[in-house]
Amino acid sequence: MFDFNIEGMIGQKKTFRQRVFYRMVSKSDGIVTLSQSAQEKMRQMFPSKKENIMFIPLGTDLAFFKPLDEPEEDFIFSPGRDPGRDHATLLRAVKDVPVTVKVTAKTEHLKKAGTLPANVQKCDFSHTELCTQYARAKIIIIPLDIDEMSNDAMGCSTLVEAMAMGKAIIATGTQTMKSYITHGVNGILVPPHDGEALKKAIEILLSDEEKRKSLGLAARAFVEEHCGADDFARKLALFFTTVHNTH
Repeated sequence: MFDFNIEGMIGQKKTFRQRVFYRMVSKSDGIVTLSQSAQEKMRQMFPSKKENIMFIPLGTDLAFFKPLDEPEEDFIFSPGRDPGRDHATLLRAVKDVPVTVKVTAKTEHLKKAGTLPANVQKCDFSHTELCTQYARAKIIIIPLDIDEMSNDAMGCSTLVEAMAMGKAIIATGTQTMKSYITHGVNGILVPPHDGEALKKAIEILLSDEEKRKSLGLAARAFVEEHCGADDFARKLALFFTTVHNTH
């Protein structure tokens, strides 16, 4: 099984659906997780298959998502259309920041966050346009609203894309984000729902071009080592082969 939210779907095993899903997962030959934390939790939950539960960092196309020779512009970019985004905290943090903030989100998700500040724009971009926006933005922000029952892997694909683009990233410090970002080295992590911490991180990066560059270079180096699509595929193939040979 590929773990995007096994723990959340199992929950406390109180409902019929949760018990059925737990039973189904317990019968699987192996589990691939997207974070170190999820690996450890799955190993605790299913100790009999401990050796066949493995964290494999999510891969992305490093030839498509790569640093571009684009001029940096005076805006912040917050991509992602899934329901796990914490737009309310983002809007609180950026309302007084003197730059444009571009947000890609479903209208119904963004409406729940309240009225958009004057400097915030809701945007939609094609896959190719997305790369240009990544490249030109000063900062990428991935604000997440994650609790114990929700999908902790939310935002992971956006994260590895932004890292591959060589960008300075601020993300909510979920367990999944912590498996890819070392705070202050290849990105910045802020506590969940902490608008003040997010605002402070934004202000620091907006005023420090060298810090943005160093974070971006380290982010790209990390995904080149751990998150290439080809490497991801090879690791999955090896894992599947290993699991198959043990059964």
